[in-house]
Amino acid sequence: MKKVFPILLILFALSMIVQYVVNELISEHVVEYSIKTKDNSYMIKETFDYADGDNYYDFTVSDKDDLFYTFTYKNDFNRQERIIKDIKMISSNDLHCIYPIFRRNKVDNIQCLYQGNQVSYSYLEQIGNEDIKIITKKLTEENKKYKNEDWVDTETVPKEAENSVVKAYIDNVMEDYVFTIWNYSGLVLVRKGDVHTSIFLNKDQYDNVNSALVDKYYITVVDGTDDFNYFRVYNVKDIGKKDIYTEGKNFISRDFYINGVYKDKLYLTDVTNKKQYAVDPVRDVAKVVGDEESGFKRVKDGKLITEKASLFINNKIYFENTIVDKRFIELGAKEVRQDGAFYYFITEKGEVMRSHEDKIYRPVKLFQLEGLTEWIVRDGEVLVVAKDTIYFFNEKTGLKKIAENTELSYNHKNIVDFWKK
Repeated sequence: MKKVFPILLILFALSMIVQYVVNELISEHVVEYSIKTKDNSYMIKETFDYADGDNYYDFTVSDKDDLFYTFTYKNDFNRQERIIKDIKMISSNDLHCIYPIFRRNKVDNIQCLYQGNQVSYSYLEQIGNEDIKIITKKLTEENKKYKNEDWVDTETVPKEAENSVVKAYIDNVMEDYVFTIWNYSGLVLVRKGDVHTSIFLNKDQYDNVNSALVDKYYITVVDGTDDFNYFRVYNVKDIGKKDIYTEGKNFISRDFYINGVYKDKLYLTDVTNKKQYAVDPVRDVAKVVGDEESGFKRVKDGKLITEKASLFINNKIYFENTIVDKRFIELGAKEVRQDGAFYYFITEKGEVMRSHEDKIYRPVKLFQLEGLTEWIVRDGEVLVVAKDTIYFFNEKTGLKKIAENTELSYNHKNIVDFWKK
């Protein structure tokens, strides 16, 4: 027996190591399973994706009456499958909601059907629906752990940024997030409990078409008439600036455009010199990655591929997640973007909608705003500009007002963005 115990211990250790290695190798999975409760039964499709250090779970859920819900959840469950363990169902008049309970008794936000269509808590709050208050109250009375910060009514007072027309709702900002607002000669940074103005250019640049946020680095091409050989880079997290020069300090012509961002690098095309550059703000290098002979880089289906240089020189090729799909015309979409297993689209009415790739025609109405002009979708989160106001939405916190800037009413192209740790 004394000899058996060490062997069992070694086998146990080896099994744990194997499990750890297997989990580390798994970057995605798709599983389908069912859950039965005392009052219903549910079919669940779970899609997992591990990207850039984060764990994303996307779900479709249908019950025995074919009521259908879609939602996404971000949390680290060691890449395990079948993370929904229970579902609470609760209704009030024509509002029907489910509340998923995940592994380790984790919870997130409530998912609801209103008049037969799925809507977010934020939208119900926007239209003044009283039934959602009844439902969330019942949930919290059943278990104090059943809660979400989106359900708490909070009054926030904006704080004015120094030397700026920006008013920021700093109490609405989550920890480890930074919202950036172009301020002509720099940025206004809106953070949790703080608003900071940074100046890093010598003169104003009204149009901001030649800037991009790459992870925590804000990269700008300084205006001028001559060709250039460096990029001004500002760290929005640690507050500091630097210049990154092109490899060999070779000059880029003013006839250029930014392709986009991929894996923390900024790609741009120099049309005159027929070259493509990649700017890496971590390694402080800007080097040629494409020419007429080797081709240029673009993003397709989430991967970097090589195509003919002439395509980029004769046309402007961008890495954006905007797509063209005739199916969304039937849903009233004027612009569509893909993010993970979901499609996000906006309508002429200012509605922001989300459809799962498996159920295009059953979208969720996330929120609705008048005068919507700009929007960014990234990792299941949405940043929008509506008239002179910036809003932010994610599944956990719902729709929050971030800042107001009167100049956004007439200058909003590439003015706002956000970074998260």
